[in-house]
Amino acid sequence: MERKLVSEKELVNILNNELRKNEDSEGYSFDGGVLKLKEPDETGCNWSRVKLRGSGVPIKPMAMVAERIVSEAKKKYNVK
Repeated sequence: MERKLVSEKELVNILNNELRKNEDSEGYSFDGGVLKLKEPDETGCNWSRVKLRGSGVPIKPMAMVAERIVSEAKKKYNVK
């Protein structure tokens, strides 16, 4: 599958939109910090992580959901 090229800001917006689909996501957001790789990884993705923030709430309860969202996005998007 060919990945769509997006800016870091667009990627963070996409991730946050997906996160908001989860009913338990209030107080959480992806907050940039996209790590762009010098070379794409073995799957062809050129970024590796994004920071998840919790506004006054622990990150751990949302970590698995966030990992799934990032994993799916890595299959669909590359950073410009």
